[in-house]
Amino acid sequence: MGLGGRYAFLPIPEELLSEIDGDILFLITEDLMNRQNLNLELQKLKVCPLWSKLKVVRHSSVHEVGFYWRGMSPILANLVIDDLC
Repeated sequence: MGLGGRYAFLPIPEELLSEIDGDILFLITEDLMNRQNLNLELQKLKVCPLWSKLKVVRHSSVHEVGFYWRGMSPILANLVIDDLC
């Protein structure tokens, strides 16, 4: 958690993409505050050669999820569970 109770998220450099590889990847792609920049960054990510080499990408196990996955509350937890079911 960042300063003032806000969440801090840092970008992952391309050369470290292998560090996020796994069986399943949940990628927050819905950000109501900054949708245009998010779409540009997502497009850049998807054309990156290192992205396509990830096992999770090759197995089509990347799931785009809503902005609410960042939150922490019982209501948001239920929304996440609904997505998983």
